[in-house]
Amino acid sequence: MVHDPKRGQFRSPQADPSPPILLDRILRGEHETLRASPRGSGCRAGGLAHSLALYGVLEALHLGADAHVLSGLAPSRQANLMAKAKVTVLYATPTQIRMLAATRTSLPHLRLILCGGGALDAATRQIARTRFPNAALHVFYGTAETSFVSLAGEDAPHGSVGRAYPGVALEIRDPRGDPVSGPGEVWVRSPYLCDGYDGGGSDLVICQKGFVSTGEIGQVDGDGLLWLKGRRDRMITVGDVNAFPETVEDLIAAMPGVAHCAVLPRPDPRRGQHLVAVVAGQKETGLSLRIRDGCRASLGATLTPKHVLFHPAFPLLTSGKSDLVALAHWVEERS
Repeated sequence: MVHDPKRGQFRSPQADPSPPILLDRILRGEHETLRASPRGSGCRAGGLAHSLALYGVLEALHLGADAHVLSGLAPSRQANLMAKAKVTVLYATPTQIRMLAATRTSLPHLRLILCGGGALDAATRQIARTRFPNAALHVFYGTAETSFVSLAGEDAPHGSVGRAYPGVALEIRDPRGDPVSGPGEVWVRSPYLCDGYDGGGSDLVICQKGFVSTGEIGQVDGDGLLWLKGRRDRMITVGDVNAFPETVEDLIAAMPGVAHCAVLPRPDPRRGQHLVAVVAGQKETGLSLRIRDGCRASLGATLTPKHVLFHPAFPLLTSGKSDLVALAHWVEERS
């Protein structure tokens, strides 16, 4: 049954032996942890417009499990409903994990967290392990166009998004489209690819010989692990050095006292661009200094934000990611 506090309960499914072909292919590659107990109870913190949450509900329907859709609710109410329903599986973004953990609600029945929709920083990983000690933590990487690309289990090193999902082939290519052994653009061939866009295409997604560009820059190491550096369209140049704001965001997000953050480029007459960090909450001079000192020590002066701004109503997308467009406008207004 699907439980939605805003819309009530609907459809009590039985495990479907013949789901749509694409969903069946994906489920065959899915972790056996959930499939071994089809009568478990799963929770999706995000709205169904977010592909990870939508997949989670479809998976529950296929398995005959209960699905709880908790989008639009305050984290405290989400956590209370999860505790009452004895939820065992959680699909969530890193931001949603942090917000649930901050409620300090005990969730002893939670045994599996499937995290996607953003980079899982070290601090959030540790928070999840501390607040939800009975839950294994797995990380998905994928896009709306490709579905799952890779899966990282408990044993994956921090920073890696794991190995290619079953049935997926990865290629790292240079700007000319030739395969490279070092960092480059991540291309995917998979039976899970979308057929196209309804109403138009995208400048970021390019198809060549059965492979689709994810728009991400990354590298596959000798163990087959995929490491992502950042989005191609977010790469900036600071003092003739190419850099990704995501690198700085991951470092800041791991610092105590930071709930949400984003790093944005601003024009600079000498260096071409400089970085500005935006942190959720009221202004804290001490935190601002710690952020700049921490970035300088770990990343060097080039990637240290020139300014740290505090946003009292930090904007998020329905997926739980930072609303970079709204934040860019907000920073522009204060320049």
